[in-house]
Amino acid sequence: MAKAKAHTLVNIVLDCSGSMQTIRGSVIKAFNEYITELKQGKGKENISVSLTTFSTNVDQSMKYDNTPLSQVKEMTTEDYVPGGMTALYDGIGLANERIEERLSKKRAETGVMFVIITDGFENNSQDYDIEKIQKLIKEKEGDGTYSFVYLAAHEKAFLVGKDLGIHARNTAFFAASDEGVKNSMQDLGEATMCFSSCVSSRGAASSSSNRAFATEGKRFE
Repeated sequence: MAKAKAHTLVNIVLDCSGSMQTIRGSVIKAFNEYITELKQGKGKENISVSLTTFSTNVDQSMKYDNTPLSQVKEMTTEDYVPGGMTALYDGIGLANERIEERLSKKRAETGVMFVIITDGFENNSQDYDIEKIQKLIKEKEGDGTYSFVYLAAHEKAFLVGKDLGIHARNTAFFAASDEGVKNSMQDLGEATMCFSSCVSSRGAASSSSNRAFATEGKRFE
């Protein structure tokens, strides 16, 4: 019997705090363009999507939870309503808990593209702190099955990615504008398809060495 192809989970952790209101429309448009690009790519049948949003708290009612890419619909203004504070660490940590729960029997076969999109700084987490997140990222990338990407819509927030231990070529700054968001998500789409191709051809355990962007500290303006 033929061996099943390795699977890619695109896990998006999206900031929904009040400061994101200024680029709400751009974020919605970018998400939709990103998903469309993935659906047009090779190997799309081996990709699923999870989406976690966070503000003062982490949204426990995930719209997508390891959902096949083909079933992911366009984001609307009703789906994304920014407001509140920024529980960034909890967003990352709790999203990972869900991954571990859902994929407990398929971890060796699944590569996780863990995408964090924010415009600000942590200010309201209750369960996770920076030390716990640093440890989580180091362990997950160390076992070769995860690749963390940090996109920040604020130049100082961009530094948080480095503080968390995310590789410099997996961190980027995007201007809080239509063009900045669009360009960053286009590059992210290409990086995701490259990651997924690697997972399918070489297996999840060799996927984390891929880097999302061609240069360190990529800027999209």
